Amino acid sequence: MKNYFTIIKPGIIIGNLLSLVSTFLLYSHGHVNFYKLSYTLISVSLIIAANCILNNIIDIKIDKKMQRTCHRTLPTNKMTVKQAYYYAFVLGIIGFLCLYNFINLYTCLLCFMATFIYTVIYSIYVKRSSPYAVFVGSISGAIIPLISKAAISNKLNFCSFLLFLIFAIWQIPHSYAIFLYRSKDYQKIKLPVCRLINNLFVIKSIIVAGIIFFVCVTSIFFVHNYLSINDLMIFYVIELVWLLYSIYGYKVINHTQWAYNIFILSLIVVIIFDLMISIKYKTYY
Repeated sequence: MKNYFTIIKPGIIIGNLLSLVSTFLLYSHGHVNFYKLSYTLISVSLIIAANCILNNIIDIKIDKKMQRTCHRTLPTNKMTVKQAYYYAFVLGIIGFLCLYNFINLYTCLLCFMATFIYTVIYSIYVKRSSPYAVFVGSISGAIIPLISKAAISNKLNFCSFLLFLIFAIWQIPHSYAIFLYRSKDYQKIKLPVCRLINNLFVIKSIIVAGIIFFVCVTSIFFVHNYLSINDLMIFYVIELVWLLYSIYGYKVINHTQWAYNIFILSLIVVIIFDLMISIKYKTYY
């Protein structure tokens, strides 16, 4: 049973569900439909799990070469590829059927788009051809705010697209920090991203630029009254720490430790952001 649990990458599922719940609360205006929330959480969890299994199948050769991933279920033959395909198929079908029958077709189509971008465009093609694949991969993860909005009202609005942009931009510094932190492991597989890992100035500049854009886009929440001035000031302090530490990276000697700290700060930032927008649900958006 352990192998059936670890292959779905529960950490990724939990992270996405946190964003799903927070945005769902934001859009609910204080009147939460727990029926829709429950079915959306269950359905999206199953679909994300299926996507993670497919990603494990696609990356099996890569995972065998990396120290961080060589002990996973498929590289160690604890589950066959055929079994993994069946497992992903069952979870995915149940997830999509639940969305279609209990939520709406629009939400189902958004999840299908996220699945196609992540498993086909990103995992199979772009990841293996471009050092900037993260910019494509970030789209699938950032669709969560669109999914929660569609689940509630069967339509999208400016706030949902703004949140989509915020979550997409956040993934840029977050992901490149992981690449740099795990640089020795990634250099074993010779993916295009290794060209950036070997150019510290470029990868650090991407991280800094990503954080600056993140600060700019989250500021729009204040302009459109999605956050109060007090909320914004508190979040600015957190963002400023993240930004200043990223700039400090140009001077550090221990690049691995710096990248790890940027990664941890990115998690703190997104968790606090999720919590802040979830408690603002009584304001009309």
